[in-house]
Amino acid sequence: MNLINIKNITFGYGQTEVLKNISCAVSESDFLGIIGPNGAGKTTLFKLISKLLKPWQGKIFYNNIDLTKIPLHQLAKTMAVIPQILETPFSFTVNEFVSMGRFPHLSRFENFRHQDYDIVNQSLNLADVSRLSSHRLTELSGGERQRVIIAQGLAQTPKLLLLDEPTAHLDITHQVRILDLLKRLNKQTGLTVIVVMHDLNLASEYCDKIILLKNGEIFKSGSPREVFSYENIEEVYKTTVVVKNNPISKKPYVFLVSEEENKKRR
Repeated sequence: MNLINIKNITFGYGQTEVLKNISCAVSESDFLGIIGPNGAGKTTLFKLISKLLKPWQGKIFYNNIDLTKIPLHQLAKTMAVIPQILETPFSFTVNEFVSMGRFPHLSRFENFRHQDYDIVNQSLNLADVSRLSSHRLTELSGGERQRVIIAQGLAQTPKLLLLDEPTAHLDITHQVRILDLLKRLNKQTGLTVIVVMHDLNLASEYCDKIILLKNGEIFKSGSPREVFSYENIEEVYKTTVVVKNNPISKKPYVFLVSEEENKKRR
């Protein structure tokens, strides 16, 4: 069953068109990566799906309902959005911050119920940040903070988790931990994940489906094996690459070729 249906979406800023006639579908339990060079429209598509922007033309359906017809507080009960940069103006503790994920499920003056506390604790455990519960966000490393932000999203008990470059600015250890966590949740709980990514090899390794954008249009979509050919990558990114299979996972792996090495081949 399709959780998201995007039909003929066009959008831009001012007079500049950024996305052009985008159509695609995301099924329940998919792990979808959105990739493409800078300016291709990745974050704009992310914002449209998360209802932060409204399309000029076309429609997005969530659970077969027009996204524009779903109130934000209702949408937040089943869709969690993790932006690329999240400012926290107050120095919340980890427990306080993750607990905010339960707010969409409470009426205006309703107190936390036993099940809310249980869900917060479960979310802390799933994201492996229980030991940080009493720490303040300002005390955390980048990787720890990113896992706490994901824990808050999990506390919403979503069907769909949307993330904009969750591994940006993290070292390789924390990148792998974050993506291992998302993959585990996807496989074990059926959580649908849509993630915007710059790193092609991480996208290939963890995503089951890929959308490759070029100049605001879908250039190619499909499995990593279908999308990550050297022809597709060179056409979209305008750089020379070699694509080989990862010897362990057998997923496509993109090797960059420098200008110096390119000249040696001529």
